[in-house]
Amino acid sequence: KNNSLLMDCLPPPNYTNFHNKMFDDLDKHWTQLKIFKKKAAIDQSTWSYQYI
Repeated sequence: KNNSLLMDCLPPPNYTNFHNKMFDDLDKHWTQLKIFKKKAAIDQSTWSYQYI
């Protein structure tokens, strides 16, 4: 469009926003979703469940 490599359009969003029970079910397996990035570097408690 403008003689550039990038196009002047945004890609369509392709994700699912999980809510309620579905989120709770996924959270059982992905506990790191509740841990903040700073805290994760210090307290890696979820790793003890992954590596025995």
